[in-house]
Amino acid sequence: MANEEKAKAEAELAEAVPAMKAAEEAVNCLTKGSIQELKALTNPPPACIEVTKCVLMLKGEKKNFEWKKAQQMMNNPGNFIDFVKAYDPKHIDQSILDAMKPVMEQDFFNFETMKNKSTAAGYMTLWLVNLVKFNTIYKKVKPLMD
Repeated sequence: MANEEKAKAEAELAEAVPAMKAAEEAVNCLTKGSIQELKALTNPPPACIEVTKCVLMLKGEKKNFEWKKAQQMMNNPGNFIDFVKAYDPKHIDQSILDAMKPVMEQDFFNFETMKNKSTAAGYMTLWLVNLVKFNTIYKKVKPLMD
């Protein structure tokens, strides 16, 4: 019985690996130049603001999701990319996931649509989608692994 549970958990965890790899690849495509380009927009497409809103949530922001706050977050593109690379998707608080869900369910929240608005926003979107996918699988499998 325990071996069955373990095998099931390992199979489900294996599903999380592609999501994590996709998130890592998205981060690796983020460049200082693309971050600076996005940050420099004075009047960005609303969809870009929504994407940065989700990143601000992951950084612990609770109320201020305005563009100026997002620009501050990206002020040092190297530090911003380091934050994204180091982010641990295993421990996203459920309240953050709940707050991000309505944003991520919008039609524009996909790589193809977002990359046409901003390269950086496109890769941030890809990162966010795969981070949440990984987290969902991980939270389901963790009790089985324990």
